[in-house]
Amino acid sequence: MDLEPQIVQDINLLARFLAAPTPLPIKADLIVVLGSALPVNATYGAQLYHQGLAPFVLISGGIGHSTPSLWANLEEEGIEGEDRAEADIFHDLMVGRYRVPPEKILVESVSTNCGSNAVQSKRLLDKVGLQTQSMILIQDPTMQRRTHASFRQSFPESALFSAPPFIPTVTPAGLENEGWSFDRFLELILGEIPRFSAYGPEGQGFIAHTDVPNKVHSAWEHLTEVFPDMVRPLI
Repeated sequence: MDLEPQIVQDINLLARFLAAPTPLPIKADLIVVLGSALPVNATYGAQLYHQGLAPFVLISGGIGHSTPSLWANLEEEGIEGEDRAEADIFHDLMVGRYRVPPEKILVESVSTNCGSNAVQSKRLLDKVGLQTQSMILIQDPTMQRRTHASFRQSFPESALFSAPPFIPTVTPAGLENEGWSFDRFLELILGEIPRFSAYGPEGQGFIAHTDVPNKVHSAWEHLTEVFPDMVRPLI
């Protein structure tokens, strides 16, 4: 692979915008680990828990479009995960591999998308009576900003902190991070920009309004011209 400099620049600009990292708080009420194709979400969630950043963890995610990729990534590590919800898999990783006490974990394994993650998490927290004024959100960096917007919609009074486990980086040689093929990575990031409007207040109302800077939108437009078949369709 030999990507042109402008393509590399545009991909990295879009990837960093979508990852949307924010400074972590000294302490929060809850760490929310979102299901995705990346087992590193569970790793990072456990790391922040053991650092004392929050007393409880909520894991959210059923079986969605990224779940088969999670099963495949786990198979490469010799872990059987097929036909299981993302939250259940992450729970077992956090308890069995990373020694997070099971009594400190809540599991929501019904949701199948970012909007549903937030809605179902709110229902579970209300059910158990856990009040949260602040949350750290850990998601696949390609979906982190949209996840943040989803939780702003369901938790308008809570302070939210975005904590992607890493920020994807592309060089002329291709994608430097594990977890996706280059084509799958492109599908994910190119599919995100249309979702901010389609799922926002002027669309289906699943997420809070998200401003997309002109330079980010221009980068997205250029990439969709170069890779017209790589834009993940809206569902």
